[in-house]
Amino acid sequence: MNFYDILRNLHIGIGVIALASFWITAVLQKGTRLHRSVGGVYLLAMLGILLTAVPMAVFAFVRGNPASGVFLLYLALVTGSSAWLALRAVRRRGSFLSYLAMPYRPVAWLNVAAGAAVLLLGIIEGSWLLAGMSVIGLSLGLRMVRVARFRSADRNWWLQRHYTGIIGSAAAAHIAFLNLGLRHFVPASWSDAITYLAWFGPVLTSAAVVIVLNRRYKRGARPATQPGELAA
Repeated sequence: MNFYDILRNLHIGIGVIALASFWITAVLQKGTRLHRSVGGVYLLAMLGILLTAVPMAVFAFVRGNPASGVFLLYLALVTGSSAWLALRAVRRRGSFLSYLAMPYRPVAWLNVAAGAAVLLLGIIEGSWLLAGMSVIGLSLGLRMVRVARFRSADRNWWLQRHYTGIIGSAAAAHIAFLNLGLRHFVPASWSDAITYLAWFGPVLTSAAVVIVLNRRYKRGARPATQPGELAA
């Protein structure tokens, strides 16, 4: 077993922990100590996924597969950005303006640029998968840019930003699980359909869940007493 095999197996193992801790956190009562503790395990697992994904991308470049390397770095960026926003929202929930402080805007535009680059790569490579996945970085970055224009927010703004980031980052763990596992249990003739389901299914599902939660938590939300500053 070479170094890359060890790295890949470590990446997969950490992914399993991320997937399990996400669902445990999802069913636990929100705001409890156990919810926060398991949520911390999830975020640490996501960090581990990112730290192993970057050298795997380097291996892809070295092996003469730059498209895979770029795409892996792109997935690491959008996943890491979502997890970072989820953690940042909780830690800075007392101040909306603090949440928007550096390096919020550079990260936003980095995601926009990465999404545009993957879209261009998909067009050049003739890959609908690459082109379609570019929507993640573009929508994440543009949404961050739009939020940065606000100077005030509802009192539960941090909760909305928190669950949006958690759900967005978890979509990547589900994509990896489906791509690695699901295809082994279906006929070969279904390969193309399963590939698109494995990549876009979690993305569309996570977007639908966020829409439902937004409707729930924005209903009757009260504005902050002072622009930008919210009670913790």
